Amino acid sequence: MTIPPSPFRVAGTATTRPDGTRTPPGAGSQPRKVVWPVRAGTVPPLVHAFTRRTESVPGIESLLALGPPVNNLTNFLNVLLMVFIVWSAVNLADYFVVQHGHYDVAAFFDPAGGPYGKVRWSGVIAALAGLVAEWPFVAQSDYIGPLVARLGGADISWVVGWLVAAGVYLGLELHARRTSRRRPPAPVFTGRP
Repeated sequence: MTIPPSPFRVAGTATTRPDGTRTPPGAGSQPRKVVWPVRAGTVPPLVHAFTRRTESVPGIESLLALGPPVNNLTNFLNVLLMVFIVWSAVNLADYFVVQHGHYDVAAFFDPAGGPYGKVRWSGVIAALAGLVAEWPFVAQSDYIGPLVARLGGADISWVVGWLVAAGVYLGLELHARRTSRRRPPAPVFTGRP
């Protein structure tokens, strides 16, 4: 089975970079233009407005990518790592220390909030605290934290973020349990109706 060719094509010219390497047509910083496969004057106005707008800008990727693609991908994955580290710290601390693995799953879908509430603000505050604690220890190509030089260039932001997020969450939950008896303990799901 063959895939029919697309009715659209990207027009551009091959360019030579300052280091002597050549880019394929339509890649790099050359203007891109979508060529409509019909005769002149019949292009829908919205498509015409879009192509006129993007012709004047040197490539859509130049708007999004400020450096080599591998560095951009690495930086993006590092940012995801920073976010997911604090998220996992809060979830693991809640599962193993606060709830001891006992959750009422049906209560998660209670529109009124159930015993867990609609938003667990201690988790939100802990995640934000973990993110703030990570920034001085981040070592990326676009940003290097102020404490990275003292560590010989090591990026330990994920360790710091995890410990701070888990510690803040456990501290807030412990404080909430000691000062408030309003929140009942989570019901234990036994698996029987």
